[in-house]
Amino acid sequence: MSALDEILEEIESMRDGNGWSMSLESVLAILGVTYEDYCRSQYSRRKKTGLNLQGFSEENVDRLVEMLAGFGYYSPSAFQRAGYYFSPDLLQEWQEFFISVTSSRLLGHEVDRSELENALSACRKPGDGLEFYCETRFNLEELVHFASNLFLRKHGIESHSVSNNILNSYILYMYGQRILKREDLFASLNEILIEKAIEWRFLRAADVRNKVVLPPDLAKALEALEMHTDEMPEGDELKRQYRTLLKRYHPDVNPTGLEKTRQINTAYTFVVTRMHALAKS
Repeated sequence: MSALDEILEEIESMRDGNGWSMSLESVLAILGVTYEDYCRSQYSRRKKTGLNLQGFSEENVDRLVEMLAGFGYYSPSAFQRAGYYFSPDLLQEWQEFFISVTSSRLLGHEVDRSELENALSACRKPGDGLEFYCETRFNLEELVHFASNLFLRKHGIESHSVSNNILNSYILYMYGQRILKREDLFASLNEILIEKAIEWRFLRAADVRNKVVLPPDLAKALEALEMHTDEMPEGDELKRQYRTLLKRYHPDVNPTGLEKTRQINTAYTFVVTRMHALAKS
C-alpha cells in the first residue's frame, strides 16, 4: 500500500459525520518525513498560507494536498476520487451543474392545481403566493442534495457524508451570500405558475403581470455575461464564457469581484433556464 493510500485509509477510519481530522504527527509518520524537514518545507510558504503545526481536517484539506504534492505525491485526483477534496475548477463546474439540473427539474414540474389555488388565496399579494408555492413544493436543501448525488456519480467520486456536505455547503453558502439568488432559480417556474393561474382563473393577467417582479430580459442577461445580445448562444459557448468570467471575478481570486460575480450568476441562471424552456417548447 502506498503512503497516499494509507493516508486516505486513515482519513476514512477517522471520518465522523461530516468531518474528519488527522494529526500532523500521523501524516509525517506515514510519509517517513521528519518534523524538521516538514518545517523547512513550510518555511518558504509561510507568508502565503501561514504555518500549519497542528494537523489536518476537512476545513484545511487543501493544505494537506499541497503538502503531499511538495513531497512528491500527486494527491489532488486521489483525494477528489475519494470525495475529500474539490478543486476550485470542480466546484465551479458543480455550480453550473446544479443550476442546469435544477432548472430542468423545475421546468418539468407538474403544477398542483389545488395547492396553487391555496397558496394564492392564503397570500394578499400574488407574488407572495407564487413564492409560497415554490417554497412548499421545493426545498432548496433537497434540490442541492438531489443534484449532488448526480454530480458525484457523474465524476466517479465516492458518495459519503463528507463529499455530500462539501457540495451542499458550497451551494448553500452561495445562496446565503446571495452570490446565487433563489428568485433567479425559480424565475422560469414562476412564469409557468402565472400562466396556469391565469388559465385556471385564479388570477387576472393584469393583476399578476403588474405585481410580479420578473428577471431582466434575455439581452440584458447576455450583456452581463459579456456576450452578443443579438443571438442565442450555444450551450457549450455559454458554459465557456461563464467559466471564463468566474475565473476573472470570483471572490476567491478577485477580492473586488463579489458584486460582479453575483451579476454573472444571476444572468447565467436566467439564460440557462430560458434555454431549457425553449428546448421544451
